[in-house]
Amino acid sequence: MSKIIFDDDAIRTTCYLHNKTTKFIVAMEETGECIKEISKSFRGRRNNDRLAEEIADVYFSLAQIAHIRGIPMVDIQQQIEEKMERQRIRDIEGRDIR
Repeated sequence: MSKIIFDDDAIRTTCYLHNKTTKFIVAMEETGECIKEISKSFRGRRNNDRLAEEIADVYFSLAQIAHIRGIPMVDIQQQIEEKMERQRIRDIEGRDIR
C-alpha cells in the first residue's frame, strides 16, 4: 500500500508563516488550481507533471489545515482507509454500503 508521508516539522513551521485565515484561503485556491488541471485533461491538454504538482499542493495545504485544526494525520489516514474499503466493496461486490 502506498502512503504519503509528511514532514510534520515542515507543516508546523509553515503554518505560522502566515495567519490561519490565509492558510484556509490558500487551500481553497490550490483545490481550484487542481480542478483546473483536471478539467484541462478532459479537453485534451493533458500534463501529468503539472497535475501531480497541483495534487501535491492540495495535499500539503490540507495537511496544514489539519495541523491548524488539531486533526492528527493518523486520523486522516484511518478515514482514507475506511473510504477505500467502502469503495472496494462497492466496486467489487456491486453494492452501496452507506
